[in-house]
Amino acid sequence: MFGEPLAQSILEGLARVWSKGEYEDERGASGAITAASASIHLADGQDFSAESAGRILKVLFATVTMRDAYLKERLESCCIDQLIRSFIDDPAYFCQLAHKRDANWNALLYKLREHPARSALHAWAVQVALEQPDTLSGSLLDSVLRLAETNAEAPELTPLLTDVLSHWSNKGDGTDALVTGSDLRCADRLRWAYFAVCLQSDVFSNDFVHALDEAEDAVIHRVIFDGYPNCSYWQTPTSTLAVSRLLLQFLFQRTPLMQGHFERVWPDTVKVLKAVSLSDEPGVETILLELLTDSEGTRWVDTIRHELELYRRDVRSQTQKLLSPTDLAKVLSGRGPINAQDLKALVLLSLEEVAAELQPSPHNLWRLFWDNNKPKVENDCRDVLAGKLRDKLGFFGSFEVSPEAASSGGTRADLLVTHGPFTVPVEAKRTSHTHLWYGHIGQLQTYTLANSTEGQGIYVIFWFGNALGVTRPPAGIKPEKPEALKAALENLLPAELAATTSVVVLDVSNAAQAAKVRKDIEFNKAKAAKPLPPKKSKAVAELPQGSEGKGT
Repeated sequence: MFGEPLAQSILEGLARVWSKGEYEDERGASGAITAASASIHLADGQDFSAESAGRILKVLFATVTMRDAYLKERLESCCIDQLIRSFIDDPAYFCQLAHKRDANWNALLYKLREHPARSALHAWAVQVALEQPDTLSGSLLDSVLRLAETNAEAPELTPLLTDVLSHWSNKGDGTDALVTGSDLRCADRLRWAYFAVCLQSDVFSNDFVHALDEAEDAVIHRVIFDGYPNCSYWQTPTSTLAVSRLLLQFLFQRTPLMQGHFERVWPDTVKVLKAVSLSDEPGVETILLELLTDSEGTRWVDTIRHELELYRRDVRSQTQKLLSPTDLAKVLSGRGPINAQDLKALVLLSLEEVAAELQPSPHNLWRLFWDNNKPKVENDCRDVLAGKLRDKLGFFGSFEVSPEAASSGGTRADLLVTHGPFTVPVEAKRTSHTHLWYGHIGQLQTYTLANSTEGQGIYVIFWFGNALGVTRPPAGIKPEKPEALKAALENLLPAELAATTSVVVLDVSNAAQAAKVRKDIEFNKAKAAKPLPPKKSKAVAELPQGSEGKGT
């Protein structure tokens, strides 16, 4: 009975907070009240035209307490618009704020970055922030550089960038004016160089390469590769091509043979390579040919050659039929796959048939993966699977299933399925393998570099249930079902690998033990559901013999 009157009373109280100027602190509970009161003021059709810039800033900073995304965006946009008008009318307050260089000044730069626009306030804020580049670091530096993209011109930025990068390159000889000490791994230097090379690749390419050489892999991934190229600076097709080539030339020199190193570098390299091959700019094939020359003698030469062939195939497909008459006749007559993708689809179909015969089948094929009530070692499991695949694929024609087969770059795939000129590598692991969570994005991809694979690959995991543990994932909870493990592994695949890499989890757990557990559960359920016979009352049971009907 108090719901609606109470809510109305609260709203009226919040509205009075704004009109009386109370709760000016933008932090904590009072900040939430300030934001709520200002939002109600705005919803009532009022505006902030009569408010001071200082008070508008307090509201803007208080929006961090708001949970409703729509109301937060609306209130922040109104605050930014009013601040722009206030700056034009009287910039004195903003000049004082910039002079202090305190947390409020930094917070204003963050908010302007979240609401980009070409305005007098945005342009002035960028200019003032860049006057002292030594005060910029980390996410604050990124915010200022993002603002500069829309509110500064290249001729204005070039001298500044030249000076900043010169200081970075000379910091080892005693010049340390721009060494903030906040990032020991040169992330700030890399960000400056990345911004500069995206702006003018012909001018700042050497600075960019030197910054890459000084940075660690994790820093490079965070600053550049995470979200590349959609999150790069100055996103133009020409810039993306130029920067991508520099990045690939750098990556070619990184050694992928160290333990765990290739798993990190491979997805980033493919991401940059796709940015080149998927570009609509002219001269892509020329760049790929130049990259092929650059990669000679490195581990990446097969990758570039494969990407070049994919690019040429895609170009041909725009003007030619995808299937030649010979290939079409082969498909219609059912004489086998016409490419590696078709071969992988057939192998996956066979794996599905194998999976269907493991648990619910009366054949109890899961026993083939066990030895004396213990899970077999990985190589033995692989050999069992190879035999089952040969049986299944033999129905469709002549196929080779080779364990420990030689693959690209001197490596050996767990299984290699071959039909004619096409091959599909299969990497197999048990759930307890230390590289369980990286085998499909690292080790398997080394085998898919061969031209005969067309980038196709399959990752097979043997699931033994409670008999064998699951290696802890890099993030999130440990899967407790084979379906959950399959989904988690697929989620780790980068977008550029999801179309060519398939994950299969074979449930080879002890089906007899699982059946016994299910039987016990059903028995206990039935037992619990059965009504119990009525019990005699304790008083009646204790009456002496022959005392029925006697008085007390």
